[in-house]
Amino acid sequence: MSLAVNRDADPHYPNVPLDLLRCPVTGSELYRKDSELVAIESDRHYRLDLHGIPPFAEEFCSEDARIQQAHYEIIAEAYAANLGYPHTKAYMAYLDEALLKEIDPLRLGTVAELCRGHGEAFRLLARRVGRGIGVDVSVAMLCKAVTASRRHFVVRSGGCDDAATGNG
Repeated sequence: MSLAVNRDADPHYPNVPLDLLRCPVTGSELYRKDSELVAIESDRHYRLDLHGIPPFAEEFCSEDARIQQAHYEIIAEAYAANLGYPHTKAYMAYLDEALLKEIDPLRLGTVAELCRGHGEAFRLLARRVGRGIGVDVSVAMLCKAVTASRRHFVVRSGGCDDAATGNG
C-alpha cells in the first residue's frame, strides 16, 4: 500500500496523514521518522518513495494481487494514454454523469478511492471530497495519480483486501 499528501510541505517526502493509516501487520498507529513510517507498537519500518508512497504491498500482496500488480506496472503508461481517447472520454463522461446524479451534492468528508488508477474519481469529486485516500496495488499507477492530481490526496499501494487503514 502507499500514501502521498501535500507534496508542497516537504519536497522530498510529503506530509503523510497518519490518522488514515495503520501498520498492516499489527494494526498499530504509525509515526513518521525521516523518510519512513514506523509502527508505534513494534519495530516495523516502511520506507516512503519519492512520491511519499509507503509501498506496503511489497510485503503483503496475495498471489492474485501480485499478478494484478505486475500487469498494471507494465500498462500504466498505456492506461494513461487510453484516458485521452475520444471514445474513452465519452464513456467516462456518461459514467461520471450517472455517478453525480446518485451522490449527495454536499461534501463527502473522507473518501476512499479503491483501485484508483490515475485518480479519475477524485478529480471528478474534487469539490465534494474533504479528504481522500487512494488505494491501488500498482505503485506506477499511484505515481501517475499523484502527478496528475490538482489537489493532494492520500495514496497508498496494496490490495483492497488488506487492513492497513485500520478499518479492515
